[in-house]
Amino acid sequence: MFALIGAVMLRKHPAQMTFSAGSFLFGFFLSVIHAACEVAVVTLFFFGGQLSSATYSSGYVTSVLLLVGLGGLVHSMVDFGISVAAWKPVSRAIRIPVSARAKG
Repeated sequence: MFALIGAVMLRKHPAQMTFSAGSFLFGFFLSVIHAACEVAVVTLFFFGGQLSSATYSSGYVTSVLLLVGLGGLVHSMVDFGISVAAWKPVSRAIRIPVSARAKG
């Protein structure tokens, strides 16, 4: 879901990736969507009784909201940073019709 939303946003506004603040906000927005989707899925498992007893003893806030939600947000931002760092040299070597070139 977050990848589709990101692809559509980049297709409509490729300049989002050309400056640092725009790139960060774009990555943060996608990370929030990604983390929210992960929390939604894990919530179904949590309330469906599909997780270990240790998970339930930690509680919903700790197990799902903090570990999955906040952890997913941080993890997604790190992944986004890595992908932008990898894309910079690739975008100089390979021409793709709709390409967002990151400065740096």
